[in-house]
Amino acid sequence: MLEAPGERGRAAGRGWTLDTELLPPRQQQVNALESQCQVELADREDRAEQRFWEGPPVRWAARLTPYGHDPRLRLAEQVRAASCDHGIKRWQRYLTQEQMESAAYGLWLHRMTGAAAEANRFAREYGVAHSPAPGSDVR
Repeated sequence: MLEAPGERGRAAGRGWTLDTELLPPRQQQVNALESQCQVELADREDRAEQRFWEGPPVRWAARLTPYGHDPRLRLAEQVRAASCDHGIKRWQRYLTQEQMESAAYGLWLHRMTGAAAEANRFAREYGVAHSPAPGSDVR
């Protein structure tokens, strides 16, 4: 899910992912990440500036914060370090406990998009799952 604001915003050159690029359900999921300081939502002034660059009125925009870039980059690093064992037809990566927790967090973020199978399997096979802090605004 963090790829959307990161990649699309970088492609636009100003870091913002606009309402025209994400459907409302995905926007709501990105909105939930604001309480975790992973994304910044554009205020009225930022949206007015985006209108200058983009043309039509911008109703919603978000971009990754430095903290939001960090989990995304750590997960990408883990994916690059994986190797395929063609004998068992599986990708393998040896992880430290901290890396396992980071992977569980990435899978939890993916679960926020409605795809829970990977996170459930990771938790079942490796006994590591991410749970948001009590009282957080994430659903």
